[in-house]
Amino acid sequence: MEQITKRLLNWASILEPATREQAVKTASMPFIHPHVALMPDAHLGKGATVGSVIPTLAYKPIGQVMADAADLVEIQHTLRQIINVKGE
Repeated sequence: MEQITKRLLNWASILEPATREQAVKTASMPFIHPHVALMPDAHLGKGATVGSVIPTLAYKPIGQVMADAADLVEIQHTLRQIINVKGE
């Protein structure tokens, strides 16, 4: 494992310069926590490095996130539980 920056860890043995640059930019974003991890297959992607793990901080409660996204989807069916069976 190579620590490229405080917030970017690399497990790839071959890392092209453009991929490294893209990952450094991603890792410097303020919502990244604790760090971006590049996997052995990491390569340049559109917007984000393919083969990377990008954990983030949640700035809003999940209920607020869901409410904010309500206009992005149309509910077509709602599932409801009709039976609960517990095995022994």
